[in-house]
Amino acid sequence: MGVIVVFILLATVARPVAIAEKAMRKMANYDLNLKEETVKAQKYFKGRDEIGSLMRSINVMEQNLISIVGQISSHAQDTAATAEELTATSQQVSVSSQEVSRAVNNIAEGATNQAADTQSAASSVDKANILLK
Repeated sequence: MGVIVVFILLATVARPVAIAEKAMRKMANYDLNLKEETVKAQKYFKGRDEIGSLMRSINVMEQNLISIVGQISSHAQDTAATAEELTATSQQVSVSSQEVSRAVNNIAEGATNQAADTQSAASSVDKANILLK
């Protein structure tokens, strides 16, 4: 009789708790591959007792963690893509700044040359006035 009670306790409590403990230990170590544990726990999912509830909760937690990891991975990829775009934009702005700087230097050089030419023309006009007098 005692052997039967031990066997029943083992089948209804100890085995499912061991499965749950193994699943929780794997998740605690960042291992979300619980296929083996899920297969073993299938027969307990429909139970309306605490063991069934525990098994369903672990399964939901696993699925939620997989979803969160997937979302984090997706956001990390989006962030990396945005960073690449920002780098490219920054490089384009740098090139544009250099082109604007060259254009401003060319304008300044042209203005300096024009001022020198104007000065030379004014000097020539002054000399022509002196010669005409």
